[in-house]
Amino acid sequence: MKVPAMIWVVAGFVGWAAAFGAIYGFHGIGCAYGWDAVPLGPTNLHRVVQVGAWLAFLPPLLLLALWLRCRRTQANEGGSTRWLALVGETTAWAGFAAAVITFAPTATTSVCV
Repeated sequence: MKVPAMIWVVAGFVGWAAAFGAIYGFHGIGCAYGWDAVPLGPTNLHRVVQVGAWLAFLPPLLLLALWLRCRRTQANEGGSTRWLALVGETTAWAGFAAAVITFAPTATTSVCV
């Protein structure tokens, strides 16, 4: 089954939104259950879970962007299909960059206030 091109246009930001939901959820659960008070090496359980979730989402988002790049370069159709492939690749890279930038504070800021 061929996936409609519009799905690939939003895929990068859907991936970012899934990461946001997971990391935000872990933040709430961790603060509620006191994960920040559980030492784990040089840090605490809460930070390890949040940073682990962040790092777990980066490879799939990167692979999506790279795959869409290959898909765009191999597209031999013209017109709107090629344009949507370019937009899909661009938004996938934007979703990856957004995940890198917006979730970096999970590794550097205080976990529960």
